[in-house]
Amino acid sequence: MKSEYTIFGILFLFLFIVIAKELEKRRKEKSLEEATEEGCIHATNQLFGKIVDSVKTCDCAVTAFYSFLQPNPEDLEKYKRSGLNGLDRSKRDRFASLYQNCILENIVDTNAKLVFSPQIQEQFRIKLKDTLAVQFGALPEHRINAICNCLAKALNNKITVKQYLTADFSEIGPLYDAMRNCVDSNK
Repeated sequence: MKSEYTIFGILFLFLFIVIAKELEKRRKEKSLEEATEEGCIHATNQLFGKIVDSVKTCDCAVTAFYSFLQPNPEDLEKYKRSGLNGLDRSKRDRFASLYQNCILENIVDTNAKLVFSPQIQEQFRIKLKDTLAVQFGALPEHRINAICNCLAKALNNKITVKQYLTADFSEIGPLYDAMRNCVDSNK
């Protein structure tokens, strides 16, 4: 039962939206780098609360991201004009990877369970729905919705940030077990 997407992809969609909104708000008052870091900190706090050191995480991610963009002035200019949305998918994926690594390096409480906010739960459900459609093909819409709802409930407050970020459903016990149980119970 190998998912085409990592669970981090689901989280990154939400992060991408939050950072873009924060960047737009802050860009007029601050330098682009300051605005990016503040937007990242805000989004990281919204997503993880005190489980992750958001200042260290974002300092790490923003510094690495700017180092990555610096050699290509065209990409840096696109980012200045339009934020992450102005970059092509490979560059956004690179930021996601840098951000994920920085989060993993700055987890404060490795045993804390991730509580899905309503926003995270909805993004998780949407992305999971797409993943299930790819994985299982022609399942009826109501069955896919039932599996998505089941998984969101089953995983909420039951997996750590590290599991959430590094896991593929088939690689981590709680994720795989939840997927199997939800699929089996919604036949």
